[in-house]
Amino acid sequence: MTELRGNDLWICLPDGDDDDVLTDGCVRFASIRDTSAEPTGFIFTGSGESAYVNIQHRAANDALGAGNHGALIKISGFKVKK
Repeated sequence: MTELRGNDLWICLPDGDDDDVLTDGCVRFASIRDTSAEPTGFIFTGSGESAYVNIQHRAANDALGAGNHGALIKISGFKVKK
């Protein structure tokens, strides 16, 4: 069986002074282990030290017995350079 993907969180650099309009690099910083779920709506707080991400479940018959549920997760510990 092939594992579903689409459950990773990435942070990407802005495009630099080159000829394309693509990011100059990305790093996966978190993964959701439940492959029937996916992250959506990632946003940093104003201070930049915390972020929130919504987790949506795409399976209608998951381990809880119902679809259309999710969670709002707070991620803290980001260091901000002053």
